[in-house]
Amino acid sequence: MKGLYLGHPSQDRIMAELNERSAVVSTHPMEVPGGDGDLPGVPPYLCDFLMDTTRAGISLIMNGTLDRFPNITFILPHGGGFLPYIASRLEVFGGHLTPKVEAARVRDHLHRFYYDTAGPMSPSATPSLLSVVGSSRILYGSDWPPTPAHLVTGVTAPALDNDPALDEEQRRSINRDNAQRLLPALAGDRQHV
Repeated sequence: MKGLYLGHPSQDRIMAELNERSAVVSTHPMEVPGGDGDLPGVPPYLCDFLMDTTRAGISLIMNGTLDRFPNITFILPHGGGFLPYIASRLEVFGGHLTPKVEAARVRDHLHRFYYDTAGPMSPSATPSLLSVVGSSRILYGSDWPPTPAHLVTGVTAPALDNDPALDEEQRRSINRDNAQRLLPALAGDRQHV
């Protein structure tokens, strides 16, 4: 619904259906609300998409969606936007939000999400994401088609492959193992998938 973030109570009916099906929901912003705060010459994918992802994650937490619908698995793009980076702020100020977010539950909620690597993996961003959720909650994400193929193959994939914050076991988990655990059909006989 336009103008509402993921997790708004008006979406409970669809969330109940997704919960019944133990759905895996991959999210991704394509438009951002408003427009008055646009910075001329700066496309929304540079920072607005990250903020939109952050707001969606906070909305899912604040509105109790993760608690009411525990069988849904949400994948947040772009490493969760700014959410891993501001996790401690959410813990500190969560009691002042409406509705309140218990500080002790923030980390639990952050571990309910999966996070994809589309765009944020770098020597500065990767350590923040790893310190908040560990490598077992991170999935490879190309961000294609919004990101042109030549940037995926020439920039973002090599950045992940060469990220000094990751060891080979973490890379293998991110590139394959975590997705196979989340979506077991991927690990099956590839001729029948």
